[in-house]
Amino acid sequence: MITGHRVGALPADHLTPDSTGTCYGDIDLIAVERAMNGQPVKLTVAEMLHAARLLSARGLDDAEVGRRLRQGRHAIGEWRRRNWAPPQAPRRTRSPESIDIGNAKHGRSGYMKGCGCQVCRDACAAYNLARKRRRAASADSNTAA
Repeated sequence: MITGHRVGALPADHLTPDSTGTCYGDIDLIAVERAMNGQPVKLTVAEMLHAARLLSARGLDDAEVGRRLRQGRHAIGEWRRRNWAPPQAPRRTRSPESIDIGNAKHGRSGYMKGCGCQVCRDACAAYNLARKRRRAASADSNTAA
């Protein structure tokens, strides 16, 4: 059961978002309000950043914002330094040069052995596609029987 409050009956220290709506794009403002008041709630990254921005704008320090959102103060400081932008996933880069893989031939049977050259990547992709097709054909023949 969700408890409701009459207008004006909330505690004086109860924080609310600046909107009377229940959502703003993909941000659930009810969940944001609960998080702003320290209630345990599961938030998306966008909701967490929105709540942190609102709490910070109200003068709370990073430690208090982090306590309410169950994040570290260093994470809140990092979000502020990035101007409240969502975190970027680190990009994996592979060396395009081939490496010495012993007596093995590059591009053999889809096994890369740590090599990231284009020949090995193409062979691995072709092998994985063929394996996926074999499994699909096997599953189709098993269901038909």
